[in-house]
Amino acid sequence: MTAGEPQGHSLRILRPAGTLRTQVVSTLRNAIIDGTFKAGERLVERKVCDLLGVSRTLVREALRQLEAEGLVENAPYRGPSVAVLLPAQVQEIYEMRGALEGLAAKLFVERAADSAVAALATAVETIADCYQRGDGAGQRQAVEHFYDLLLRGTGNDMLCQAVASHRARLAWLRAIALSRRERGQSSLEEKRAIVQAIAARDAQKARALAEAHVANALAGVLDLLNSGAVAAVDERDTPERAAS
Repeated sequence: MTAGEPQGHSLRILRPAGTLRTQVVSTLRNAIIDGTFKAGERLVERKVCDLLGVSRTLVREALRQLEAEGLVENAPYRGPSVAVLLPAQVQEIYEMRGALEGLAAKLFVERAADSAVAALATAVETIADCYQRGDGAGQRQAVEHFYDLLLRGTGNDMLCQAVASHRARLAWLRAIALSRRERGQSSLEEKRAIVQAIAARDAQKARALAEAHVANALAGVLDLLNSGAVAAVDERDTPERAAS
């Protein structure tokens, strides 16, 4: 698939809601996360403009934003393309994620109100409902909401900012991990166990379970990458593709 040939749905921007720039960034980000654009795929400006129905200026601004988020690479003489996930980089991201989410679970136990614990439990059951219905997009959104609640409950703005700086890549990697249905089920069970430990106000257990959850997620992503199930697009430079 090339940037001019999306499959399954249209990427065309609907202008009324929110700012146009925000919509362009969000649409391209989601298209990368859900696999509409594959790792390594070139994002030729002209074709992306045609897909979204917006100007080159907006597309260039959006691509710069996504480059800052780690979803897009801009190599000299090649132009922007979807970033390629390397196992070593994924390992580093998950090591950081494990440390931060383990700390977040501990702080949540120590600081969050009972109402926040109840909201976290409800968020897990929303994930379960989406999983059972086979609603992949809904499941990803519910998972993001779960982590938003977890981080807010820590009362630590610096921790929230540290995770937010990697939010897009974490969402991308979660989507890859959850692409295997069996991982979706085990991930759900692990989140339920974390919430149970939080509800019991067992900070050390919650931290250990959160760290183990991330380690299991890492193992799943690395297995997919190493098996070739998440293959990068091999796009050779041609005059037509280089046009932008």
